[in-house]
Formats: sequence, structure tokens, C-alpha cells
Amino acid sequence: MADLKIGFSEKNLPFIDTLKISLEFSNLFDEAHVSPINAIDDSRAGKTSDYVGEPFTTLLTVPLEI
Repeated sequence: MADLKIGFSEKNLPFIDTLKISLEFSNLFDEAHVSPINAIDDSRAGKTSDYVGEPFTTLLTVPLEI
């Protein structure tokens, strides 16, 4: 499984002080996997909880500082 984050930043633009853009990819190759098991599962006497991990996901973030 692989994740990727790409970011760009530009300062002193005419209409805003700072422009930041980031694009994140989670589970880049869309592989099936089990999500991380919490440490609390060790204390539950054989009642562990396994969950399917997230599928391929993208997130675009554009915060503006005016």
C-alpha cells in the first residue's frame, strides 16, 4: 500500500497573501487490506476487531490566507 501527497505554495499574490494547494492520494494502487489493529484489541480477551481498510481516496485542500 502506498500514499502520496503533492503540495504547492505561492506567496504575495495580488489578491491573497498566500495560496497553498495540496493533493493527497490514499491507497494509491487500490489494494485490499486490513486497517491497523488498535492496541486496545489486545485487552479484549480474544475479541479483536478487524476492519477493511479504506479504498483509493483523493483529497484536495486549498486554504486561503487573506
